[in-house]
Amino acid sequence: MSDSNTMTPTQVGLDDGYAFTKVALPDGRLIAIPSRARVGKSGVTWIHDGQQRIFEYETEGAMYSVGAVDGAPTHFEGYPTSGMNRAIVQHALQEAGLAGRSVHTVSGLPVSAFYKKNGEQRRDTIEKKRNSLKQVVQPMMERLPAGIAFVDVIPEALAAWYDYVIVAKGDEVILDEERLSVPIAIVDIGGRTTDYVVVKD
Repeated sequence: MSDSNTMTPTQVGLDDGYAFTKVALPDGRLIAIPSRARVGKSGVTWIHDGQQRIFEYETEGAMYSVGAVDGAPTHFEGYPTSGMNRAIVQHALQEAGLAGRSVHTVSGLPVSAFYKKNGEQRRDTIEKKRNSLKQVVQPMMERLPAGIAFVDVIPEALAAWYDYVIVAKGDEVILDEERLSVPIAIVDIGGRTTDYVVVKD
């Protein structure tokens, strides 16, 4: 990989859910790993790197073991902005081959965490999510971290709507006017939350 490739940001979609963390890459690949980690070192030494199944990451002075571990529950209120979340996200980016790369990503929050009941955005929560993902997470093996330089946050259930109405035609990416004109309901069944949204007009 040349230096110019490592400096050009890679744009990825990130679904860092409670059960699985998924990374969608520009070449169409989708990497999915279980959202499984625990605080502390693994206490395991691997003789062959190719067989390694537990990986250690450090963020904000705390160590996390990610992979084939007896993971701690992710179903807690602060998970989306926790060190555990960041370690799992870093591991997914490493598995996607993005070590040493600058990453621009779009992630999500459950609809109820993104919007207040009156429809106003929860700006503090959204900014907290952005800032959390941009914090450094250092792999404890001989790999460079994937650096998240830019994060946008959307309501999780709306990602499916965006995918439905934005279509590729030849070399162009356009909004499909016919799909935009029809109301659509989306149900997003996740590891901790089930969200639904209705998009109209």
